[in-house]
Amino acid sequence: MPRLTQKSLSAAFVAKVSPTSVRVEYPDASVRGLRLRVEPTGRKTWFALGRAEGKLVRDRLGEYPTMSLADARFEAVKALGEMRKGTRTKATVPSTRSVEFVAEEWLRRDQSGNRSAADVERSIRKDVLPVIGMKEIAAVSKADIHSLLDGIVDRGAPVEANRVFSRLRRMFTWAMSRDYIAVNPLASMEAPSVEQSRNRVLSHDELRQVWTAAGQDSYPFGPMTQLLILTGQRLREVSNACWREIDLEHAVWTIPAERAKNGIEHVVHLSPPAMQIISGLPKLHADFLFTTTLTTTVSGFARAQKRISARSRVTGWCYHDLRRSFATIASQDLAINPVVVDKILNHASTSVRGVAAVYQRGKYLDQRKAAMDAWGSFICSLAEGSDRAGSDGIEARAT
Repeated sequence: MPRLTQKSLSAAFVAKVSPTSVRVEYPDASVRGLRLRVEPTGRKTWFALGRAEGKLVRDRLGEYPTMSLADARFEAVKALGEMRKGTRTKATVPSTRSVEFVAEEWLRRDQSGNRSAADVERSIRKDVLPVIGMKEIAAVSKADIHSLLDGIVDRGAPVEANRVFSRLRRMFTWAMSRDYIAVNPLASMEAPSVEQSRNRVLSHDELRQVWTAAGQDSYPFGPMTQLLILTGQRLREVSNACWREIDLEHAVWTIPAERAKNGIEHVVHLSPPAMQIISGLPKLHADFLFTTTLTTTVSGFARAQKRISARSRVTGWCYHDLRRSFATIASQDLAINPVVVDKILNHASTSVRGVAAVYQRGKYLDQRKAAMDAWGSFICSLAEGSDRAGSDGIEARAT
């Protein structure tokens, strides 16, 4: 269940309140029953909580900043009045046997300590709860699950459908262990899509075309795609980047451990073209480098990729292929030592432990900076129609 905290709401507080690792609700002292819910993703939603016909009712009013505090108070007074009259009875709070209740318990008790907790919660809230959240979990059938997953596949996201399937199966297994259900409807089901192992590496010319097309795309996805190319980092690490992680003075981006896939804080050296892109981003007084709402990270990656793909006329690539292309071209064409490339990619080592691991991690910082500067120069040369930046290699070898 969401954690409640007693705070007096003000316009300044609502604008500045930051997300935590768990969902938090802030009740308003001025309008009893009005609550501001802040998700770990940064999304802020207004709810009115009251009783109608003896039942507790939660009514979603809207999202901040589209709905201001003043507007939320006005709508809450209206909604709560209708609840008391019995004319507003929708959105009843889920029972302790509903999918939504069990999902909240599972996220809080079983997933909160995992590195991927934010991604798991995001997919459950986006793809599961709107479809079957109010359904009693014991009544969920294979047909319900198939329908849910088919909807994700039909919107062109078969890999995401597989991720949701895997997470649902874990959640329902946990629900069995807690006696919420006697049978797991996903136990004998298979993933909805067959995933092919990808080895797509863009050629120099393809990388140039994607870079140019991204430069013609508007904020946030144009500069975000170019920063993906320049840094070699993961999609979510770039798309969810915060201004507080960027040291503009020293041209360094530090990805905190809780956001890194392997749970290890990661230093990314920012080349001059990467710094130029970051410095050119609009100053929106938001936490995130890339946002369209001021309070949440961006979404809609598939549509953006298709748009850039169509403009570039480069087909059959995804955002992760940009990371793979960096690794391949940097090591093979720019002659950067693979150990240095591995450090840049923040792959966790399984062969080095203890003090030696700490020593090695610090040992390559200078080489990593040289590598990223060389990669930035290479991309600039590509954009100008030349591959000369990668012809002689660079001095970024492990010693």
